[in-house]
Amino acid sequence: MNTTNPDESDENPSEFYENAHILQTTVARMTRDMKFVSIFIILYGILYSLTIIGAIFGIPMIISGIRLKDSADSYNTFIHGNDNTFLLRAFSHQQKFFFITKVLIILAILLLLLYVFSIYWLFNNMFDMMHQFNGTTV
Repeated sequence: MNTTNPDESDENPSEFYENAHILQTTVARMTRDMKFVSIFIILYGILYSLTIIGAIFGIPMIISGIRLKDSADSYNTFIHGNDNTFLLRAFSHQQKFFFITKVLIILAILLLLLYVFSIYWLFNNMFDMMHQFNGTTV
């Protein structure tokens, strides 16, 4: 399906313009949402980065938020100019956003498992110590 020239389209011209309008409306709403989400991801990243340990998550969050904002900008530029380079750039930025987000999710799951294991180990050792003292307090 050709989206740039109604004369080369398999559809009738009115259907072509209707589809083009739907595409523009959808992309406009999507990019507004993408920018809104990117702002909050960047803000969360800044707040996480206030601590040294939090910077492990904060800096990648800031980078992924910027990639999402760049993707939204590229979609807007594509929809107003029909330059396929901007569409490819939008996909590229969006792919980087999702990759960074995937890595952060995996890291969060690993840290959660480490936390659960640490709590289990701590309580297990605490109960062992209580049994050594036969239930008496120190």
